[in-house]
Amino acid sequence: MATVRTAEGAELHWELRGEGPLVALALSPMTYPAVYEPIIADLAADHAVVTWDPRGTGSSSKAGPYEIETDARDLAVVIEAGMARDEVTGEDALVFAIPYGINVALALASERPELVFGVVSSGSIPVVRQRFAAGDSLSGSESLTEMLLTQARTDWRGLLWSMITTANPQLDEAGVRERVNGTAEYLPQEVAIARGESWLADAEAEAEARARALGDRLVLATGGENPWLPTDALEIARSVLPEAVLEQTDGGPVSRPDLAAALVRRTTVRVLR
Repeated sequence: MATVRTAEGAELHWELRGEGPLVALALSPMTYPAVYEPIIADLAADHAVVTWDPRGTGSSSKAGPYEIETDARDLAVVIEAGMARDEVTGEDALVFAIPYGINVALALASERPELVFGVVSSGSIPVVRQRFAAGDSLSGSESLTEMLLTQARTDWRGLLWSMITTANPQLDEAGVRERVNGTAEYLPQEVAIARGESWLADAEAEAEARARALGDRLVLATGGENPWLPTDALEIARSVLPEAVLEQTDGGPVSRPDLAAALVRRTTVRVLR
C-alpha cells in the first residue's frame, strides 16, 4: 500500500491493483475495503483499481475533518497519485460509489470535472430526501437518520450489528459478527459519527443538481432487498435525473460483485469509446 500527502499534511494510504482505465472506490463510512475484495479482484483483471483509507480510518492520518467536501478533495489527491502510475491508461477516472461515497463522488465530479469521466453508484439515489418521504423506504425519514446517529453515540457496535444485518440478509450470524468486528476496528466510533453528521447536513438539493449535471455519465443501480430505497426508486430517479443511466440488478456489489463489475465495464466502454 502506498501513501500520499495532502496539501494540509494528511497522509492517505491507498492501493492500486491491475492495469487499464482507473476506477476509484468511494465507499460508505460503515464498511471497509476488504468487504469489496470480490469486485476489486474482478475489475483488476482489466482496470487499474484504487482503494484508499479516508482520514481517520485504516492506516491514514487520524486528524479530520471527517466530512464530504474534505473526502472529495482527498479522493482527488489519491486519483492524481494513481494517474501518475504506469499501470494506468487515460487521464481521468471513473468513481464507483455506494451510499455516502456517492456524495463524495458527486462533489469531486463537480469541483474537478477534468478528473472524473463518470460515476457509477450502487444502492444510492442522489435526490432530495423528501422525494422518498411518501414511499416505503427508510431513506425518506430524517428523524430516523437522526435516531441512528443518536444510537451511534450510545451503542456503536449495536448500531453496526443492526445496520449490517438489515443491509446484508445473506449473512449468517457469524458473517455479521465478522463484519461488525472488522468495521469497528477499521472505523472509530467518533469518525463514523462525524461522517454521518456530514452526510445528514449535506445540501441535498446541491447533490441532486450535481447528479443532474453529470447527465449520462452518472449510472445508478439498485437491486436486491434494499430497505433504504423505495420500490419505485428508479422511477423517482428517472423523473428527477432524466439523462442518468438507470439499471435494476439482481444484487449489490457485495452480493453480486460480478454484476457490479460488469456495470463498471459497460460504463467505461460507453463513455471512453
